[in-house]
Amino acid sequence: MSNPVLPFNAVPIFHFDGTPQDDSGRRVVVNSLGGSSWPSDRWQRALENVGGVVVWGPCKLWYVAQAKVEGHKIKFGYKPPLKPKKFATAPYWSVLLDGYNFEMQFVEKELTLL
Repeated sequence: MSNPVLPFNAVPIFHFDGTPQDDSGRRVVVNSLGGSSWPSDRWQRALENVGGVVVWGPCKLWYVAQAKVEGHKIKFGYKPPLKPKKFATAPYWSVLLDGYNFEMQFVEKELTLL
C-alpha cells in the first residue's frame, strides 16, 4: 500500500506494549449496520458481504462541538449557554471497497478482519 494520509483529527490506537496498532493492508468483509427502508419498511443493510482493504486504522477521531455548560440552570424560553468541548469517537477503519473504487470509514461492528 502507498503511504495513506490520515485525517488531521485522527489519534492512533495503541497495543498494551505501547506500539501503535496498524491494520493497513489487511483484507476485511464489510456488513454495514442497517435500518428500516422506505417504502417497504423492511430491515435492510446498505452493504452486505462486501470485501475491501484497510487503508488506515484503527484510529479514534476527535472533534470540537458546542456543549451545554454543566450545572447552569436554564430559564424557560432562554437558550442555554454553550462552550466548545472536545469529543472522541469509537475506533474507525478506513476501507477501500472492492468493485466500488470508494474509500469509507467503518466502526468495529461493521467489519470482519480476515
